[in-house]
Amino acid sequence: MNARMRLLLEQRIEKLGLLKTQLETSKELLYEIKNASVSVQKYEQAATEREIEKLLEQSLEQVADLINNTPIPPKDQ
Repeated sequence: MNARMRLLLEQRIEKLGLLKTQLETSKELLYEIKNASVSVQKYEQAATEREIEKLLEQSLEQVADLINNTPIPPKDQ
């Protein structure tokens, strides 16, 4: 193998090493993004559940008020 071919081979090996490092870094970043996305989804779901619970509580309070404020008509005899 002549010197020029050896140099080209060494450069390719070095470049492949850099590409491998970049791929590993990209993989780690994608993993972090995925985890952050899942965290945001869980937060949004919890916030939605809290909003639903609040609406249900308000509805129950309104129903209770209606029941308590509705006069009972006298029975017909």
